[in-house]
Amino acid sequence: MPLTVSELPAPRMKVAEAKERLDITGFPFVFFADATTGRGNVCTTATTAITA
Repeated sequence: MPLTVSELPAPRMKVAEAKERLDITGFPFVFFADATTGRGNVCTTATTAITA
């Protein structure tokens, strides 16, 4: 699988918003920046959020 890098910044959102995006898109994960802290997070179908 090829690696792609986006020039756009990670979307800033709350964990609940990331879960909603995950449900809507059907993607295996959503990478986002926490709306409060700005830290990178990954939300997957198996976890709530993993802080980077």
